Amino acid sequence: MKRPRRILLPLALLLLGGAVFLPAPAAAKGSLSKVEDEFEKAIQRVTPATVVCRPWGVEARKIRTGTSGVVMSRKGLVLSDGDVGLYFDIPKGEKFKTEHIKRADLIEVRLPNLKGKGFRSYKATVIKRDKDLDTTLMRMEKPPGGLKYLKAGNSDALKVGDFAFAMGNSFGHAAEAPPTLTAGVIASLPPKGTETGGRYRYIYTSAAVNPGVNGGPLVDIHGHLVGTISNSVPLVGSGKPQDAPELAYAYMGKVIPVERLKHHYADLDEFAELFPEPKAAEPKGGETSALATVFHHTARKAYRSVVSFKVKRKGQLSLAEPAGRGKLVNIPRYLGPVSGVLVSRDGYILTSLYNVANTATLVHGQRWATAPDTVKVKACLEGIEKITVYMPDGKAAPATLVSHHQGLGLVLLKAELKPASAGETMTSHETMQPADVAEMKAGRFVLAIGNPFGAKRLDDPLLTVGLLSKRHVTGSEHPWASQWQTDAGVTDANCGGAAVDLQGRLMGVVTLWSATQHGRNSGIGFVIPWSEIQLVLPEMMRGRSYKPPFFGITWKQLGTELTTVLDKILEGKAAEKAGLKSGDEIVKINGDAVSTPGDVRNLLRGTWSGDTLLLTIRRGGKEQDVKITLGARE
Repeated sequence: MKRPRRILLPLALLLLGGAVFLPAPAAAKGSLSKVEDEFEKAIQRVTPATVVCRPWGVEARKIRTGTSGVVMSRKGLVLSDGDVGLYFDIPKGEKFKTEHIKRADLIEVRLPNLKGKGFRSYKATVIKRDKDLDTTLMRMEKPPGGLKYLKAGNSDALKVGDFAFAMGNSFGHAAEAPPTLTAGVIASLPPKGTETGGRYRYIYTSAAVNPGVNGGPLVDIHGHLVGTISNSVPLVGSGKPQDAPELAYAYMGKVIPVERLKHHYADLDEFAELFPEPKAAEPKGGETSALATVFHHTARKAYRSVVSFKVKRKGQLSLAEPAGRGKLVNIPRYLGPVSGVLVSRDGYILTSLYNVANTATLVHGQRWATAPDTVKVKACLEGIEKITVYMPDGKAAPATLVSHHQGLGLVLLKAELKPASAGETMTSHETMQPADVAEMKAGRFVLAIGNPFGAKRLDDPLLTVGLLSKRHVTGSEHPWASQWQTDAGVTDANCGGAAVDLQGRLMGVVTLWSATQHGRNSGIGFVIPWSEIQLVLPEMMRGRSYKPPFFGITWKQLGTELTTVLDKILEGKAAEKAGLKSGDEIVKINGDAVSTPGDVRNLLRGTWSGDTLLLTIRRGGKEQDVKITLGARE
């Protein structure tokens, strides 16, 4: 692969060579310490210019809110979000009404005291507020001398994979005014040179963004402002996911690009003060930029094998989760487009089962036996009417659901690709080289590549970066047994996409299991390993779906431990049909000894419903062999 010369720096070379650790202390000092130094310089620039904003002079009985902001000039211009100055004036004894929401035009700006605790307060006046764009410009009255401020960078020069820092104060009412920092990468960018509506107008970052940080700055590695943070994306929408098109990004950091802010404030007299012409060229990138370039080029390479697809269904996809005592809670759900991974040039595509069905029944297993049939995997799949896939070359194609695998949480689709017509060159869709299994270790970098863009395929994928956290134990009762956990942000937007290493090799398919138990973009995501997928893919391509094999029994408990002695035999299920009885003890499966239910689960790995096994059981002190044909857990 030909690589740009600018990334041929020590750290970048090591990363591209497949090593994510530095072999010698000297190398670490020469490369990683430089990255840390570059981080530190960026943070030093942004910290003193990040402020807390709240209503000025509002009575204490009224409920005040706080937001963050950023100082943009020595004369005290401050940018914040559209809700700066928000408070609630609810008369005593009255219930909350919309008219009780107020916004003050006089703002208290708290400058951090970086030498100790506390802050200094200054009054500011709103110059222009725009709730739709979620931005407010204000000016401090009598700003202090030597006021620290940020210079505007160029958001159009950003690349997916560039490092970014979000700064703000999620404890806006506390005495501790110094802001807090989160770091991440640029996950998605708006198209350049176009005024595009909806979700595509914004930058999204994997840096953690919390309430109170809204209005604060997002800066690049040089410490220059590239946007202001906005939390106006609905987390739950109207209750109808189709009315919340940005829900796929709801758990990521949303940022208003600085170039949009420049356009918005261009008609003000304060514009030249707010966004002065730069006196010098943008500084050159160092080691951090080299690492970001690796992320960027790797993401683009993998993006050639990541598709987008939309599902039309009879009814809204249910993401019901158990709320105790048999009750359900319905979680708002983004309906697409979602991501998939191209695994053959003739159109076979893998995606996460989470994208097309409710997986809660698989997560909670027998503990949720009372779940209604309408929320089970079978009903969700039967509700699909049409699937449209948007291939890497931008062409749309109808697709069919070939099979699914409830054990791994996978779905296999087949795009119906048209043959090339006369005079047309057939597009050769690319697939990825698998990663080396031996190199998949805890602590290795993983890039999660998503394509939630549908027909609007952008130049770059949605990218989050993290580490492989741990591999869950094989044979665990959890459905994510044998899968890798990762702290790379996983949301509805990139679930079903590709997990790749720093060379762009396929580690597996990115997935989610439980939105309530694990969250979204929470640092708990999963990678279905390609080594596991390879074992089942041939059968799935033949149209065979996998449902967890089911004996139709419960295990007898001895103290706090479960044994392999059968307790209940469920009517009409596999165990009853095989003649098994309560009190029987399973001692071998196909000749292999078992002593715990975990041993049984391990030996059932690789078996499918409908397979026949030879059980050796102990009944009345004597051993005997029994054949059992496995049932399926719906």
